[in-house]
Amino acid sequence: MTDADAKARIEAYLQSHNTMTLATCDQNRPWATSVFYCHDSDLNLYCISDPKTRHSQDIEANGLVSVTVNEDVPDWGAIQGLQIDGIGSVVGQEDRPQVEKMYLEKFLDLKSLFKAARDGDGLKIYQRFQKSAFYRVSPKWIRFIDNSRGFGFKEELTLD
Repeated sequence: MTDADAKARIEAYLQSHNTMTLATCDQNRPWATSVFYCHDSDLNLYCISDPKTRHSQDIEANGLVSVTVNEDVPDWGAIQGLQIDGIGSVVGQEDRPQVEKMYLEKFLDLKSLFKAARDGDGLKIYQRFQKSAFYRVSPKWIRFIDNSRGFGFKEELTLD
């Protein structure tokens, strides 16, 4: 098992899912929230959120974050998922177009909504999207748990 093999399995898992639980903390107040994400080839995760939300403010104050990506399964033998430690940060305006493109390529329904007539909920969603910020989670450590390969099976990847 090489780092390249682990990275390929992690990337495939990220590609096949769309929701992560983002855990933040500020002033000894932990917080977790579920958000949609996309990722790049370096395994950076990107989500979009209103800068006024608690998790966005936590990232601004303390960039240490943890993330999980997993699915509900009926039994222990089917458990799979990622546990990630990393650094959260706001995506700068110079990088926003590239991140927005990745995000809309993953969430085609959102892309279609933006191209449709902009009224009602579609207009509200579009306006919020434009006012929101993208956040990057740069992973430092990833554990892939995969009980389908044997109970307690895990592989870990440490990134720079």
